[in-house]
Amino acid sequence: MTPRRTPRIGHAKPDPAAFRWCVDALGTEPRNILFVDDRHENVRAAEELGIQGHLFTGAAPLRTVLTSNVRGSGEA
Repeated sequence: MTPRRTPRIGHAKPDPAAFRWCVDALGTEPRNILFVDDRHENVRAAEELGIQGHLFTGAAPLRTVLTSNVRGSGEA
């Protein structure tokens, strides 16, 4: 599968520039971002930049990750 360049940002996953654009657009540290995708290479690319990654395999595992991230968001 050939990555499609997103016209809005000019980059496509798993290009690190696509993830850097998102970090800049969100105005936060990469560690504060959770990236969810169903492709290993995209999750791995996000994690290499310090973004939290989750490989989507179904709703139940994702729900667990989201719940733990929300509960832990107030911790330093």
